[in-house]
Amino acid sequence: MRRHALGIASLLLIAIGAGLYFANLHPGQGAIMIRAGGACGVIWLAYPQLTRIPKIFVVGIVAFVLTLAVRPKVAPIIMLVLIAIAILRPKKKKSVQRASASKANSQSSRLQ
Repeated sequence: MRRHALGIASLLLIAIGAGLYFANLHPGQGAIMIRAGGACGVIWLAYPQLTRIPKIFVVGIVAFVLTLAVRPKVAPIIMLVLIAIAILRPKKKKSVQRASASKANSQSSRLQ
């Protein structure tokens, strides 16, 4: 349901923003609404993939955006730190599953 509401909000923001912009009533506010609608549309398209993002990445991205708003010159350093965190984070071990599967195969071959 959230995805549908996000898509509808995106369309409404774009439509109202375009109306305000092209009617020259409030072109600044119309441009902002068009941009916000476009951002909502991108999130709407990526919603299934966004539900699988670890929470630490969401916290990192929010911290990056807030820092970028306050001190834009620090952005390259923070971007490098976020990339390093993404690369160096611990991975889930899949070798345990493989080992248990190979034990099960060896036991079944002994029974035959």
